[in-house]
Amino acid sequence: RAEAAAAGGGRAGKRRRPGGGSWSPARRTRQTGHDVASAVADGGAEEQSPAPVIRYEPAVYRDPADELLELVRGAAPDARTVLVIGHNPQISRLSALLAPNTAGELSPSGIAVHEVTTQWAKLSPGSAPVTERHQPPVT
Repeated sequence: RAEAAAAGGGRAGKRRRPGGGSWSPARRTRQTGHDVASAVADGGAEEQSPAPVIRYEPAVYRDPADELLELVRGAAPDARTVLVIGHNPQISRLSALLAPNTAGELSPSGIAVHEVTTQWAKLSPGSAPVTERHQPPVT
């Protein structure tokens, strides 16, 4: 849980408050998500926006990357940042689908920040390069 808070604190430092997200309903993932969200809120994100709408989606736990991409495409059109918290290998595969030149699998509590320059609904494979990665050491 400390890694999740550190990862969220790093995101807070960049002032990226999530506007929404899809999280796995697994207990550990919900805990991680809340730790990250709390760290972001505590970091004083510059944006004054309502709390993000988080959807607990069983698909994040088990579905392939192309189906996870569909969840991201379903984000609210006005959300500036969407946070997807799930499990490997699916999350790493989603990241690689969005940015094929991304190296390697994300470690537990790893974060890949993708730059999206289109509407969520129009997001396509290869269209969101990674601009930042947080890879805590695996212990």
